[in-house]
Amino acid sequence: MTTSHMRAKGARRLTLERGAAVGVAMALAAAGIAAPAHADPAAGVDAYLFRPALDSKGIYSLEGADTLERHDLSVRFFLGYGEEPLDVAVPGDFDTDSVLKFAVGLDIAVALGLSKKLTVGFDAGLYRTDTDAAYGARGRYNDAGSDPSTGLIALRPLSNIDPSGGFTDEGLSGPLDVRFGAKYQLFRGKKLSAAAIAIASLPFGDEEMFLGDRNFVFEPRLALDYKLGDALSASKIVLNLGARIRERTVLQSYDPESEDVEMAHAVLDVGSEGLVGAGLVYEAMPRVILGVESMAFVPLPSSLTYGSCTLHGGARCSTLDAADYFDADPTDGTSAAGAGDLAAYVMGGVTLRATADVGVAIIGGAGLVGARSDSFRFTAGISWTPTPAGVATIGRGDKDGDELPDVSDVCADEPEDRDDYQDEDGCPDPDN
Repeated sequence: MTTSHMRAKGARRLTLERGAAVGVAMALAAAGIAAPAHADPAAGVDAYLFRPALDSKGIYSLEGADTLERHDLSVRFFLGYGEEPLDVAVPGDFDTDSVLKFAVGLDIAVALGLSKKLTVGFDAGLYRTDTDAAYGARGRYNDAGSDPSTGLIALRPLSNIDPSGGFTDEGLSGPLDVRFGAKYQLFRGKKLSAAAIAIASLPFGDEEMFLGDRNFVFEPRLALDYKLGDALSASKIVLNLGARIRERTVLQSYDPESEDVEMAHAVLDVGSEGLVGAGLVYEAMPRVILGVESMAFVPLPSSLTYGSCTLHGGARCSTLDAADYFDADPTDGTSAAGAGDLAAYVMGGVTLRATADVGVAIIGGAGLVGARSDSFRFTAGISWTPTPAGVATIGRGDKDGDELPDVSDVCADEPEDRDDYQDEDGCPDPDN
């Protein structure tokens, strides 16, 4: 094959990669604005903020800038337990602000490398939870008429079938929102790499249990990796910057013992959010990888939300002022609830590489601030990422410096020339 043919083929391949990346991003963006909006002042905020990265190149929830090799696969399972994932002060006499006692989640994340620069993936999950005092009780019909709903669901219609009513466990378990995403590597240097990421969350979760958004959520992100140590070391710093573009949701409640429904207060107001995340991966030894990360969800102006947000009674959410938000104790000198929910968490853990293909992660952490903040979180995960043929052990040697470990380098004394032709075998291809 001539040099001109190789260049033409490379150009076509690059054009297809960029076209595929743009196409996926546009499809995800379109999905994020296509769904109709509807108002429900007692549902629609997802308290399950910790979701795993789409592929194995990130830390835990932070996305990495590296992509999978062409046709490489990453399959990961995460089982997590979060204690008190949602705390909201609501009108009424309640012993605690905790809305959910706990949330157990099982995530399955699968990613595939479509090319050396483009990776696509999805994450689907299931949950099991239980309600706490501030969730309230669903109002029920009885022989004397009816009892009103209370707590965070005080504005929810009466029903004799509800998990908080004690009749059935339906709703206490179900699916989490499903996430689809694409990552396109913008550049890769010896130390610094960058990737553009687009993720769309589909509202499959249960919004009435506060474990799913009521509408699509679109997440554009920029991921940056800075390698520490030599080329084969897993040690690196990871940064994520982005946003969660979502429909604004205002949860409202009132105390039926002392207030009329027209006096309903805004108790939690969540719209679009900026994403800021940072983390560190440290290779303590070839089989032991330590990690720590933190993610913050910063409220953005309401103009960056989509859809139409309305309150109980039909008024638009834009009419809210400070007096409309609930103040749990107006005498303590603190402010009432307000627009946005600044939330953040920190996680740390260890990943043990059982084999070259399989890693086992043990992760722990807690929320730092916000209503959507676990008091404690524990997560265990297992990942399977097949390595190139010939890798039988975990090795660190690289005699020829081509960033391919000697255990999988067919030509361990001759560096690979990286010409997009059999670059995984470790041998130079001077004719290409």
